[in-house]
Amino acid sequence: MGGKQGAGNLNGTPLASLAEELGLPYLTKRFAVYLKLNMPGGRSLPETEKIYNYRTHYYSTISVPVGQFQVEGEVIHRVRWSGKQKFRKRKPRADWVWVRRRERLREELQVGQLDRKTVGRLEGLFSVRDDMGKKHEVALVEILRLRGPAKPGGEEGMVRRERREEGKRTHVVRIADIEGMAHVIPLEKGKLWLVNNRIDLIT
Repeated sequence: MGGKQGAGNLNGTPLASLAEELGLPYLTKRFAVYLKLNMPGGRSLPETEKIYNYRTHYYSTISVPVGQFQVEGEVIHRVRWSGKQKFRKRKPRADWVWVRRRERLREELQVGQLDRKTVGRLEGLFSVRDDMGKKHEVALVEILRLRGPAKPGGEEGMVRRERREEGKRTHVVRIADIEGMAHVIPLEKGKLWLVNNRIDLIT
């Protein structure tokens, strides 16, 4: 991860305080869900108060190596999230990304046939250190929900994705599960998108 924010605070900021500062009300709860899904066997979930005080840093970019389609080699996708700050003197930036679906994710995230990936929009990039000293490099992502058939089709030959209900949109995923930038085409502003799998299905 790059573009470390609040670098003057070497020890990081409590997770709950940072969530409030960035205007991300669901971050702490979503991180607790992430912990529960990724806890090693035999360990119980820490108390909520302890989780909320985990020291956290946030970032503005990650570099994702992506295999090129039909040729050897990789290209680097610079995936960015600027929070409330303007990006290059323009509006804030929050990139669309491919997220690798994992078995431990909830079943509602398992639909869609885009090379076993789903699509979401970055809402934050974080490094969180837990009470055992382990560092979790994670992203808060708004995951879109499938609308219509799971296979690409229709006049456009693409899959449609829509926004979920408030309170169910965001999920914390591992940085390692982000597989590059996705290209979506808005059909209804802020509500419905086409996923351009023609250029991004594999890459």
